[in-house]
Amino acid sequence: MPEDRGGLTQRRSGGGGGGGPVTSPTNLSEQFLGTWETNLADTGFIVTFSSNGNFSGTIISPTGVQTPVQGSWTATAAPAGSAFPVVLTLTSQGNVLLAGQTAFRSPGSVVFAVGTNNITDQSIAEIFMTRIG
Repeated sequence: MPEDRGGLTQRRSGGGGGGGPVTSPTNLSEQFLGTWETNLADTGFIVTFSSNGNFSGTIISPTGVQTPVQGSWTATAAPAGSAFPVVLTLTSQGNVLLAGQTAFRSPGSVVFAVGTNNITDQSIAEIFMTRIG
């Protein structure tokens, strides 16, 4: 059952297949363009991916405090045979903000196996990102 956190939804379900083959670097990046939302435990994150390789976003604390963040992002092919075929990395002020392998469940829904999380101090194995714009 989804859990509402200030307008964001944390989905707690497992698995999910990819959204079809992703072959070219341009295609990898194009799939992420636009605005997405997710929750990392009790911390909300809304991010907009631009075609120039930059992102802007807002981190929403459990108490509702909003912190703007910006930086660069990349989407690259994961190692062959990976269940999550795309590696997504967000870097802000020279530090990795969020990184991990992703798989599209549908054109507007991504399952994200978190490898690096510097948004919240909580350990998170998997999140779901949903396109909102």
